[in-house]
Amino acid sequence: VLIEHTTWGYWKKQHPETKILSRDAGYGRDYLRSQYGDYDENGDIYFPVSFRSSQYHPKERVIGVNTNDRFKANPLVELYRAKSPLEDLVAVQKLFLVFKIKIQNEIIRDDRGRMLPSINGFCFT
Repeated sequence: VLIEHTTWGYWKKQHPETKILSRDAGYGRDYLRSQYGDYDENGDIYFPVSFRSSQYHPKERVIGVNTNDRFKANPLVELYRAKSPLEDLVAVQKLFLVFKIKIQNEIIRDDRGRMLPSINGFCFT
């Protein structure tokens, strides 16, 4: 599944025909703010994890890709320090990580320019 990680504002600008079908999901929540409070920022993980980086905050965001049965996750903080596109090698496949900080947009492409399936998650995942 191809997905594009970005802000709602950027998505809406690129796809103005996009509609929110309903803000009423039956739960009485404010969907304009995070339902998880400071979960992304605090260091608490509420369940056991098999990997915990000593180099990054446990909830540092990463973009991951699986190619040729090899998985690699790149911390966004490192991508944002580099110049886009960033060339990477996973197994024997050359990849290009394309990212735009202001719109929180990350895409992974192969050496032919095709967008690859990716996942945006926490470092501990």
